[in-house]
Amino acid sequence: MREFLAAGCDDGSSLIRFLSERMDISKKRLKRAIDEKACRVNGRIETFASHKLREGDRVAFDEKALERKGTWTVLYEDERMIVFDKPPFVPVDSRFTVHRLDKETSGVIMMAKGDPAPWIALFRERLVSKTYFAVCVMQKPFRPGAKVDVRKRIKVAHERKGRKIMTIDPHGALAVTEGEVVAVSGRLALVKATPLTGKTHQIRLHLALIHLPILGDAIYGIHEGSRMMLHSFSLSFPHPFTGEEMKFTAPVPEAFLEIFDARCFS
Repeated sequence: MREFLAAGCDDGSSLIRFLSERMDISKKRLKRAIDEKACRVNGRIETFASHKLREGDRVAFDEKALERKGTWTVLYEDERMIVFDKPPFVPVDSRFTVHRLDKETSGVIMMAKGDPAPWIALFRERLVSKTYFAVCVMQKPFRPGAKVDVRKRIKVAHERKGRKIMTIDPHGALAVTEGEVVAVSGRLALVKATPLTGKTHQIRLHLALIHLPILGDAIYGIHEGSRMMLHSFSLSFPHPFTGEEMKFTAPVPEAFLEIFDARCFS
């Protein structure tokens, strides 16, 4: 961990500029490391490279983050599609995907080869089933088996530094999330969530709404830890060209298994 102190001449400087002036590292690599929560300002994790510093700010940077590399693992491929296990902290190229995963979310994601329209139709007609696991901070007591059933309309409230921030709004689009609390460990709960709609950030916002904010979620949850603890576990759908029922699962990340037993994930 390298530590720096912002001087008077650094007042108003962006975090990434401040670091690039002191470390022989490209801004692209620094930006990725900051996104991966490798930087703290005055003891608090800062994930915005554009964050403005003030004189006297103490900046700590974990150089080990530069060594971490996410690897896309192919789970399945045919002439029409390819299914990956996406690592966290890696943005998704929207030109090829037919559904979204947030940058910090890991797990199964499908990309189309060629015309994406048949695949998009599956999602529009709600023929796709998705399951996520989230490690949440309990803001009130929950027991294993407690049901999750949130049906709230959401919309974009505003954008902050290029990121959409969603909010509950009666005039927004209906978002539905079902699921259950699978296990509890101390103040943490493992939640299995099934989104019945595909709205931006709906699982993150819905869980926060019912006092189960996701650990590591810097926008709606509890901003601590090395990553946002949301994993896309499974994806199933009928193949639009063959009619075959397809199902894919992505292995549970080690960060989840350090908290909950592997038997909880099914």
